[in-house]
Amino acid sequence: MRTLQTRFRLLLSFLIVLSFGLCLTAGAVSPVLLKEDFETVVDGLPSGWTLAAPGPMGLSTEYVFSGATSFYMEDLSNQSAVTIRSFHIPVEAGQEYMASIWAMVIKGNAFLYMEFWSSPDEPRIHFVTDRIEASKEWQQLVTKEVAPENAVSMTITLSLIRNNVGKTYYDNLEVVKVEE
Repeated sequence: MRTLQTRFRLLLSFLIVLSFGLCLTAGAVSPVLLKEDFETVVDGLPSGWTLAAPGPMGLSTEYVFSGATSFYMEDLSNQSAVTIRSFHIPVEAGQEYMASIWAMVIKGNAFLYMEFWSSPDEPRIHFVTDRIEASKEWQQLVTKEVAPENAVSMTITLSLIRNNVGKTYYDNLEVVKVEE
């Protein structure tokens, strides 16, 4: 009888410790601020995004990281760029943020920018970027940065910059607020 009670107490203690640990872990989950799977477009762009520099782009089923489609961008000239920018995402100054996206670079280089703004009507005040080169394999671009003191919003920009003739497929963008 004592053995059964001891086992029950041990099991109960284990479950209490496990549930406490799960609660602590659940509190550390970073809030997702933007998740774009590139499955639909509105007027040729992901919903809410703007065209910063025109070029061939759109949904594709040729190379897909997950889901049914990815978003491709192609730069046909070394005299221009092809760039799209997300809508403004509110941020807290001093808070750390992270953006990640999967990309398959067929030719050239792919860029992911995290841009911070003091106002949507003013020039950006700070940015960080990640770049990958052609490999014809899915690679992850990641940027992580603390919002500057006077930042009120951030945007995410996908770009094939000038002097970079190339083609890239993007999929599974996620922007999170980094929680300690």
